[in-house]
Amino acid sequence: MSRSKVKAGDVVVVRRGANTGDTALIPPELDGAYVGYDLILHPDETKMLGVYFVKLMNTDHFRSHIYQIRERAAQQGLNAEQIGELVIPVPPLSKQEEFAGVVARVESLRGRMSEGERQVEGLFESLLAEAFNG
Repeated sequence: MSRSKVKAGDVVVVRRGANTGDTALIPPELDGAYVGYDLILHPDETKMLGVYFVKLMNTDHFRSHIYQIRERAAQQGLNAEQIGELVIPVPPLSKQEEFAGVVARVESLRGRMSEGERQVEGLFESLLAEAFNG
């Protein structure tokens, strides 16, 4: 079980199934959680930020490459060796940090947009209720 335990900042790569190759960063609220049969990577943040790796792996280019790798396997899926063999461009850490800042701002905007959408839906439901209930 201890091999399946993740900590905040780890990267999880789906190993098998329809979502093979999907990659995600473990957020602080899932620190100490357990994952199933996925690959767990522990990025060396002095060389490559987890957020950079995750966003790169989820680009169309890398998704296409992962799809080709898994299709050639006897049993469709990924293993740690295949991930380790990927040629990954690694910009200077300062550029990765700048990129991570942009990602954080975009995620914050998405969160605020979702909250705004939720509030608009609530207001609309209230208006409907008032219109039809007098």
